Amino acid sequence: MWWIVAGVPAIGVAAWGPIVSNVEQAKYAIIESYGDIEIRDYPPMNVAEAEVSGEREKAIGQGFRMIADYILAIILPRRR
Repeated sequence: MWWIVAGVPAIGVAAWGPIVSNVEQAKYAIIESYGDIEIRDYPPMNVAEAEVSGEREKAIGQGFRMIADYILAIILPRRR
């Protein structure tokens, strides 16, 4: 019974990283590959990224707010 008590939380912790890191990936075409190296062709895209440091949870929130402020600064003036 002790293995259930210890195992269930351990499985949850192990699965948490991939769950919260499931980030949308851009589509691409592989032009050439050499072993583990790929030359990729990506379609044009807009990208916004923020670099923050600190504890993961606080940094995620801070980065999200920075990007949200950036996006809203672009969208809101167009709607006026």
